[in-house]
Amino acid sequence: MRRLLLLLLWLPAASLVAQQKLDRRIAIASDATIRITNLSGATRVLGWDRDSIAVSGSAPLKAGFFIGGAGRMAKLGMEPEEGARDSTSGYLDVRVPRHARVWVRSASGAIDVQALQGEVDVVSVGGSIRVTGSMRVVTAESIDGDIEIIGPMPLVRVKTGGGRILLRQPSGDVMGSTVTGAIIVTEAEVRGARLETVSGPVSYGGTIDGHGTLNIQTHSGDVELQLPTLLGAEFDLESTSGMATVALPAKSSQPRKGKTLFFANAGGGAQVVVRSFKGHISVFGQ
Repeated sequence: MRRLLLLLLWLPAASLVAQQKLDRRIAIASDATIRITNLSGATRVLGWDRDSIAVSGSAPLKAGFFIGGAGRMAKLGMEPEEGARDSTSGYLDVRVPRHARVWVRSASGAIDVQALQGEVDVVSVGGSIRVTGSMRVVTAESIDGDIEIIGPMPLVRVKTGGGRILLRQPSGDVMGSTVTGAIIVTEAEVRGARLETVSGPVSYGGTIDGHGTLNIQTHSGDVELQLPTLLGAEFDLESTSGMATVALPAKSSQPRKGKTLFFANAGGGAQVVVRSFKGHISVFGQ
């Protein structure tokens, strides 16, 4: 019994000893392209106003860390030692120039990107993705993980299978697609948005540019729109076997099944198109 207790007390300490601490820096151009790989550990990327990359974090001793580059190109990351049974790649905290182009890849680790103003391309097969700031271009993809994009960004492309997509304060052109996951858009003021899902629900709250477009396609997912009461837009809504309900000044309808609703609100201007085979469509004023 005493040996067991001693073993239990020793295990956490052994785990700590088995970790290597990371503290590396290199100089790089302010608009460099930076590639980051961390197969299974979490990765956080922060923008800062320095022409350098600073990496901190921790990793198992068997994991190999690499960093290199100069001028306008750099790459860094961690990978488990070949053949090692421990596949954990630890945690990376990476500071990069604010205007850099950043590329991040992971198999199962979470990715968090903050305070950049350049371009971001992130992929995590099973981990979650979170991007906040005002980047020029954001591309994010995960098979099962949730994706959250926060901030007024000119161009956003996001895709996941079973995960949820959450977009807050989108202001430019947006494209989002899932298979079973929900798509939730809040505080929107987009120029153009195309949202697609097979069975996940879609919720859109906000407005649309006066000459913008909102196009939503689902198979069986329900669609709910919360739009300004006096939004000038032409609406083209259709659900083959689902119900469609509209509560706007120009059109107040009882739920209708299997019909197309086409009408203009407040003189028209923007274009709102919703297509669903089985899902219900609801449009409300706010």
